Amino acid sequence: MNSHSLALIGELLSKEIFILNTFAFNEDDIIKGLDYNPKKLRLGHQLEHFFQFLIDNSYYETLVSNLQIIENKITIGELDFILRDTITNQIIHVEIATKFYLYDPSFEDELKCWIGPNRKDSLIQKMDKLQEKQFPLLYHNQTIAVLKKMGVDVLQIRQAIDFRAQLFVPFQLLETKLPYVDRENIAGCYLPIIDFTTDYYQEQQYYLPEKSDWLVDPKNNKEWVPFLEVLSKITNSLSKKQSPMLWMKTKDNVYRKLFIIWW
Repeated sequence: MNSHSLALIGELLSKEIFILNTFAFNEDDIIKGLDYNPKKLRLGHQLEHFFQFLIDNSYYETLVSNLQIIENKITIGELDFILRDTITNQIIHVEIATKFYLYDPSFEDELKCWIGPNRKDSLIQKMDKLQEKQFPLLYHNQTIAVLKKMGVDVLQIRQAIDFRAQLFVPFQLLETKLPYVDRENIAGCYLPIIDFTTDYYQEQQYYLPEKSDWLVDPKNNKEWVPFLEVLSKITNSLSKKQSPMLWMKTKDNVYRKLFIIWW
């Protein structure tokens, strides 16, 4: 997301946006640095590994990651990262979030329009969870006790969010200027199955990625299949009220990300 959209997220949460400097890594460096098989991990865990890789190659030091807070033998929450700036010695609590949201114009409130592909979550719900549960967890008595043993004073910790989102709009709104969002933030479009079965889409080639690959740029894909080879898989997903992501390669070698929705 660009600076305009990130500023809005920070404003909604009353938190700063955590931004690392841009690093120049080649693919071999990244693979060696991560040293894991991403296919064995859920997307969220992959991103945590990648975030750790970036931190390891920055001026930040990881004091703790994925810190589970337990009370009466029950896990009440988890802190993503507690970092130390090795230049300023400042301690910072960072929550990371990577989400996929589709724009549903049926909502009157623009911020409520951004929902998950299966309508089970939304941008507003994520903001509420961060503001009401994840960030306040830092000040829970159990958290304070754990960090005190590490020599960390909770009252000296800043809090920030590393928020990344890929946004999708109805095909007819691809060129429309939307509030809070610039065109560069739009990763693709979505459409119902009835529109997907029209002649134009039947003439293109496709790939059905695993969720662990949803962030990948489709132009890097080498395997493409015709429309009919993905249609049955898509129909099966829709019958389970699951909206699959699809990569499309047009006859003109234009690459697109699509969600086919069940709702």
